[in-house]
Amino acid sequence: AITRFFRSYARFSGRASRSEYWWVLLAQTVAASLLVCGVALGTDSALGRLYIAVLIGFVLVWAIPAWALTVRRLHDADFSGWMALLAILPYIGSLMPIIFGFLPSKPRGECFDRR
Repeated sequence: AITRFFRSYARFSGRASRSEYWWVLLAQTVAASLLVCGVALGTDSALGRLYIAVLIGFVLVWAIPAWALTVRRLHDADFSGWMALLAILPYIGSLMPIIFGFLPSKPRGECFDRR
C-alpha cells in the first residue's frame, strides 16, 4: 500500500481502497509521532533543530500525496474529490479523514477510473 501510494504521488484521478488509505495513514502517523517525540526530547539542542527540519521536510513531502490519496478514496466511495476541501473547515475538518476512511467502496466509483 505504501509503494502504491508513492507511485501515485500526485495523481488525483482513480480510486484508492480502504486498506491503502488506512495503511498510509498508519505509516504517516507513526513517522510523524516519532519525529515529534524527537523534537520534544531535543528542545534546545542541535539534534532538536535537526528533528524540526526533518519534520518540516516530512510534512512537505507527504502533503500532496496524502491529499491525492484522500481524493482517490472519495472517488472509490463515489463522491466528488472536491469534498476533500471539507478537511480545511474548523472542527468538522478534524473528523473528515476518519469519516473518509470508513466510507464503503461502491461499484459506481468506476466512473472515476481512467479509461
